[in-house]
Amino acid sequence: MSAATVFDSTLFGNIFGTEEARQAFSERSYVANLIKAECALAEAEEAEGIVPAGTAAALREHCDVSKIDWQLLAARTEI
Repeated sequence: MSAATVFDSTLFGNIFGTEEARQAFSERSYVANLIKAECALAEAEEAEGIVPAGTAAALREHCDVSKIDWQLLAARTEI
């Protein structure tokens, strides 16, 4: 396994951070927090009648970070 940065390094990673910090700032955590924000926005929009009732629940049901195809997401994110 090769490391792109010292933070990804198995040998040196803990000198510059902790496993908990790497998890907190991981892509998985980032995307999970984006999903949480979208669900919170949908809840607020439901309360104001902007989107139909049940929108936030549907987002929570279908937008599960464990269901993400990370290779597909990476491919569609590339410029």
